[in-house]
Amino acid sequence: MCATANIPLSKIDHLAVQEFLRKRVLNGGFIPHFKQLQECYLERDYNKRLEDMLKGKPVAIITDEMSDDNCRFVLNELAAPLEPSVDETIKAHLQNTAFLEANNHTTVTQTVLQNAMIFHANARKSRFPQHITTKTKKKTIMPPNPISTRWNCWYHAIAYHIDHFPHYTEFVLNEVKFSKSSALDSVKKLKELLGDDMNSALLFQKMKFIKEKSKLFIEALDIFQSQQP
Repeated sequence: MCATANIPLSKIDHLAVQEFLRKRVLNGGFIPHFKQLQECYLERDYNKRLEDMLKGKPVAIITDEMSDDNCRFVLNELAAPLEPSVDETIKAHLQNTAFLEANNHTTVTQTVLQNAMIFHANARKSRFPQHITTKTKKKTIMPPNPISTRWNCWYHAIAYHIDHFPHYTEFVLNEVKFSKSSALDSVKKLKELLGDDMNSALLFQKMKFIKEKSKLFIEALDIFQSQQP
C-alpha cells in the first residue's frame, strides 16, 4: 500500500503510525518495521513488478556512475522499455545499484552483464510455470525444491518432472532463443541433453523408474520423519 501510494516506508516506524496500526488494523502490531520491510519485502515486490513491466518488450539499459559520501564508486543501472507509456513518454526504472572497487570499462561491463543474467534467471522462474500452465491447461507452480535433510522432497521433485517432462524441450529452446548469446551454460547444457532423443528418452525412463519404485520409500520415510527422537 505504501509503495503504491508513494509513501516512504520509513513512516511505518513513526509512533503515530504504529499506534494507528495497533488500534485500527487487525494484527497491526505484527507488521514488520521499516528495515525488515525494506530488506525482505520491498526489493522482491519491486523486482516482480519490474519483470512484469518489461516482459516481452525491447529494453534499453542505461548506466549512471557517481560517488557517494564515503567516496565509493556507485553504478546505477536503469531499464527503459522502448515503448511509450500511457502519457506517450519513455520512462526509465532503477534495476540495480552496485558499489564498485574501481570505475572503469571492465568493472562496469562485468556488473551490467552479471545483473542481466540474474534478471533473466529470475524472469525465467516466472515464465516456466506460465509455459507449463499453457500446455497442460492446469494451474502449475514451480517444482519442489530438494532439501538434503528431507529425502522425500527429492522423490516428489522427480514425480513433478515426470508429469511435465514432455513440455521441457520447447521451454528450453524458447529460453535459448530469447537469451541468445547471454544464455547461461546450464540452459545450453539442458538444450543439448533434451535435444538428443536417445539421452532424453534414457533420462525419462530413469526418472519414471524412480517414481514407480519410490512409493514404499516415501511412505516409510513419512513414518520415520514424523516420529520424535
